[in-house]
Amino acid sequence: MRRIEEIAPGYGIDALALHVRRADPLGAEPFAETLEDRAPDLAPLIDTLANRIGISALWRSVAVESDVPERSVATAPPLDPPARAAPKIKPDDVRQLDRSRPLHPWDPRWPRPVRLLRRPELLDHVLAELPDQPPKRFTWRGMAHRVVRADGPERILGEWWKRGTERHSVRDYFQVEDEAGQRFWLFRRGDGERGETGDLAWFMHGAFG
Repeated sequence: MRRIEEIAPGYGIDALALHVRRADPLGAEPFAETLEDRAPDLAPLIDTLANRIGISALWRSVAVESDVPERSVATAPPLDPPARAAPKIKPDDVRQLDRSRPLHPWDPRWPRPVRLLRRPELLDHVLAELPDQPPKRFTWRGMAHRVVRADGPERILGEWWKRGTERHSVRDYFQVEDEAGQRFWLFRRGDGERGETGDLAWFMHGAFG
């Protein structure tokens, strides 16, 4: 193989045989190097897309620290620099006592749809058992769906420290799959036991791909 570049093929080679005199097993090896040391320059791509569809149609999603799903994401210009790291805590700050690892605003343990609806949409003809069962069927945008699989509830409380009207608000979220294989993320307003937490109406908040 070391002298393959010295072969003069002439009119061509019809067949080539490789004789292996010695072979050793090749196991997996860690590969930590990167082919590109610096981040790719996206500016030319952004300029091309902006000339075609307009800069107002280009944006990226950024995480926001909020328990309420529609407030946990915001849009930013596509080339904005990442957020600055939080300043270092002083040695005498009481927050030094918290040794737990900070959680990302989008925790993978609680999956969310890639895109949420602009506003949660009210569901009709919902059949569900109280207090904490997923719906067995519902109607959304005029189409009936029968639920065959479900996971939940995931309870999300209102941010009472931001808005006084959310002091008692409760949402119970469910991931559901209908008989056609479509997967939705919907919630019931209220805990199913106390009337002050919500009116038990059901809403569609997003769909999984």
